[in-house]
Amino acid sequence: MPRKGENIYKRSDGRWEGRYAIIIDNTTGKKKYHSLYGKTYSEVKKKLIVAKQGVATNRLLETSKTKYKLAEWLQLWLSQYAKFNVKDSTFSNYYYCIHNHIIPKLGYVNLKQLNTFNLQVFFNEKLANGRIDGKGGLSSKSVKDIHTILSAALKQALDNNLIDKNPCMKIKLPTDKYSSIRVLSVDEQKILEDAALNSEHYLSIAIILALYTGLRLGEVCALQWKDIDLSNGILRVTSNLQRIKLVSQEENKKTKIVIGTPKSSSSIRDIPFSRGLCRYLAIKKKSNNLKFVVCNHEENFVDPRTVQSYFKKLTNQMGIESASFHTLRHTFATRAIEVGMDIKSVSEILGHADVSITLKKYVHSLTEHKRSQMQKIDTLWSNNRQIFSQN
Repeated sequence: MPRKGENIYKRSDGRWEGRYAIIIDNTTGKKKYHSLYGKTYSEVKKKLIVAKQGVATNRLLETSKTKYKLAEWLQLWLSQYAKFNVKDSTFSNYYYCIHNHIIPKLGYVNLKQLNTFNLQVFFNEKLANGRIDGKGGLSSKSVKDIHTILSAALKQALDNNLIDKNPCMKIKLPTDKYSSIRVLSVDEQKILEDAALNSEHYLSIAIILALYTGLRLGEVCALQWKDIDLSNGILRVTSNLQRIKLVSQEENKKTKIVIGTPKSSSSIRDIPFSRGLCRYLAIKKKSNNLKFVVCNHEENFVDPRTVQSYFKKLTNQMGIESASFHTLRHTFATRAIEVGMDIKSVSEILGHADVSITLKKYVHSLTEHKRSQMQKIDTLWSNNRQIFSQN
């Protein structure tokens, strides 16, 4: 007998058989079925779930080729394509970007009626006045992120023959604008560093790590002692910890902590560290030999928001204004350039996907470094000053 409502049978040969409807005969109105097999009930049940999802998707695609609204397609793309191909954190970003920015403005438009012009108007509007809180426009990066998501969804629609071309392909996107970044002065860094080194607070190690390795906040929170080789002075970045918004509420929660891979493949990296940092970490490990480096001895990890709150409180106490935890990463990169580290090494240590990102972000630091180097040529002017004095 089949399991109730599941259409799964155990055959006389010992195998399990599952049946599912693939089409409805237009003449008789009867369903036509397809069978699949497995050694166990569980195996067949899993196969049926996948097969039924495929049938449902194909039916939607076949019956809605000319009727799809953009909102309908984006929902389907999220559930059937993006969900199975990106990280949870990325999917969460896709979901909220689509529901907060794209669908409210373009969701009603028929998929086939989308064109380069109405999308260009949409992106221009987002750049000029696209913030959800109504306080101005989105950054060029945010607009490009929306474009990336929409373009990927429409590319899939093109592959599925729902549209004839991808109207996102010829959109004119804004030029990247790297605003001035906050970097601690040498004096500010010394004040903050001294406070962290002399503190017994369990979160002080996060500040020292960021100042001397350039790690992102999520990378600091995800760092485990197994990732640190004190013998050879190497720190391996393999994970990232972050709090993401939940697409569907779980136990009335709006967010959750996830530990996944870093931002990109280039973010998985080995960072050699100094002898001073090595001695500091060795001392810290003796008092905290638990799983995570940043740990309060009660939990496996620390929420990034807790670290940010501690950092804000400490900088306020030290009189350091307008600084965030990410300022430590910028400060590390700036100091590295100032002491003469080559830009390629800085880029790899930061985990940037391309050295051009480092060049654009820290162009001010590079200019100042070049200026100081150019002072070395001033001796030539000194040697030649007699020539000018004679004239």
